[in-house]
Amino acid sequence: MPDPTQPKRTSFYARLLPRSCAYWLITGISCTLAVYGFYRDNPSALGVSLAVLGSILTLAGVVLIRFQCSVTHQHQDQLASLHSSLDLNQRALQNKEIEKAVLSRALNDSELRTRDLIQLGRDYVWETDTDYQFTYVSPQAESIRGAARQTLIQSSLFEDSPAEHSEVIMQTLRDSLKQRKPVSFELVRQTSQGTILREQIHAIALIDSVGSWLGFRGIAYRLD
Repeated sequence: MPDPTQPKRTSFYARLLPRSCAYWLITGISCTLAVYGFYRDNPSALGVSLAVLGSILTLAGVVLIRFQCSVTHQHQDQLASLHSSLDLNQRALQNKEIEKAVLSRALNDSELRTRDLIQLGRDYVWETDTDYQFTYVSPQAESIRGAARQTLIQSSLFEDSPAEHSEVIMQTLRDSLKQRKPVSFELVRQTSQGTILREQIHAIALIDSVGSWLGFRGIAYRLD
C-alpha cells in the first residue's frame, strides 16, 4: 500500500516525454510537414530554409522543455528529501527534550533525597581543594566543628590538628589518590581551650572528567 506521506513519483516515460513536450513536438512536426508539403508543390530555396529552420526550432524546443522538466523533477525530489530529513530531526529533537526533562527530574529527586538523608544523619559532608581547604561543608558541620559554615569554608581540614598528626593524614590521603581508592582515618583536633576532639573521616579523591585532581570529598562524624 503506497505511503501517502511520500511524494508521488512519475514513470520513466512520463518524465521522458511530458505533455507540454509532446504538444510542442506534435506542433513542430505538423508545421515542418506543412512546410515540406508547400515546398513539394512550390520548390524553392526559401521552402528548404523554412523546413530546416522549423526542424531545428522543434528540436531545440524539445531539448529545452525536457531539460526544464528534468530540473523541476530534481528539485521536487530534493525538496521531498529535505522535508523528510527535517521531520526526522524534529522528532529526534523532541525525544531529546523529553529525555532531558526526565533526567533533570530524576536528578532533582536524587539531590532532594540525598539532602534529606544528610540532614537526618549525624555525619557532615565536606569537600576540599588540592590545598585541603574546605570548599563545601553541609549544615551539620557547624555543630560538630563548632564554627559557622562560612568560617569553616575558609579553613583547613586539619585546622587545630597537631602538625605531626596532620602530616601523617596528608600522606594517607596522597596514597589514596595514587591508588584511586577511598580511605578512612581518625582525625584528632585540639581546641584553644585544650579540649581534644576526635572525628572519623571517610574520604575519596575528587577527580574530574579529564582525570585532573581537584581535591577530596567525604563524610565525617564525631567519635566523642
